[in-house]
Amino acid sequence: MLVLDDSVLRRNRSKAVELLAKVYDHVFHEFVRGFNLLALGWSDGFSFIPVSFVLLSSAKLRNRYHEADKDISEALRSLMNLFMETINGYGIEDTETVKSKVTNWIASQSRYIKGLFQNLCWES
Repeated sequence: MLVLDDSVLRRNRSKAVELLAKVYDHVFHEFVRGFNLLALGWSDGFSFIPVSFVLLSSAKLRNRYHEADKDISEALRSLMNLFMETINGYGIEDTETVKSKVTNWIASQSRYIKGLFQNLCWES
């Protein structure tokens, strides 16, 4: 049988977690810092095997303690534009140009984005 479970993930000690919000815990009848976890899973009555899940914040801006980092979405959008420009402008054999452009793009980003790509390696 499929089971849909809604739980609250408490993050009472957290302060700067993206999309951290004040959510209502219906078990204890109080508002807490955290996220709502909505999980779909299969159960035989004794065990639960998750099939899919989503972590939800509050839809109300006033209930959120920390917003999502806008640099990430802007950085990913500019990276996608760079790839599309490179794919349209160069042949597939021109890999050195692609490597150079991506490396320059990474160098122009914030420290967080640079950290995501610090272990980037180029395979031949």
